[in-house]
Amino acid sequence: MSFFAPISSFFLSKDTHSIFSPKDLTDHYKNEIWECFLDEVYICTEYKNIENLLFRFKYQSQREVWKQFTLLFEQLLNQNLSKYDWVDIVLVPLPMHWSRYFSRWFDHISWITKRIGKKMKLPIQNLLSVRFFNFAFRQSHLSRKKRLANKVNHFRIKSHQKIPEKVFLFDDVISTGSTANECARVLKSAWVKKVIWIFLASNLP
Repeated sequence: MSFFAPISSFFLSKDTHSIFSPKDLTDHYKNEIWECFLDEVYICTEYKNIENLLFRFKYQSQREVWKQFTLLFEQLLNQNLSKYDWVDIVLVPLPMHWSRYFSRWFDHISWITKRIGKKMKLPIQNLLSVRFFNFAFRQSHLSRKKRLANKVNHFRIKSHQKIPEKVFLFDDVISTGSTANECARVLKSAWVKKVIWIFLASNLP
């Protein structure tokens, strides 16, 4: 990432609004994944609707884009997840591997999750971490079969963490659901009762 990217981003073209087209993908992934640990899966929109915005946010440090993504997440939470009335719920961002962080100097999911929690007055907990010496390949570069095995034993619960009853896990894009399912497996092995995944977008084939 260029040192000047955060400054130059303010002079680049800006999109107006992202399209909100939410879906409940719970049944799809429970049918697709052999041993599914996910309780519910929701997306805010289709990947094609935010592809350009997400690239600018993740790789060009255009931080102003977070407002649009936060709005999508808020709409989804208010529309589909108000049934939980926010009791015993903790927001958890998907952790980023240290090697990826040092290539970008920016954890985009943590950035958004913190702002959602602050705005909606919901607690945030960095409950998960990536195993230090685990170098999983990028999911977008793998076949479906390899994606499903790529994240096994990739995550762990951070030590000395209070385990919440319900977790809303945040990430940007879901495809095979292998990353989400592995995180849910680890969380449930630590006695989290319910794991609900909230994604910006779906990249289903």
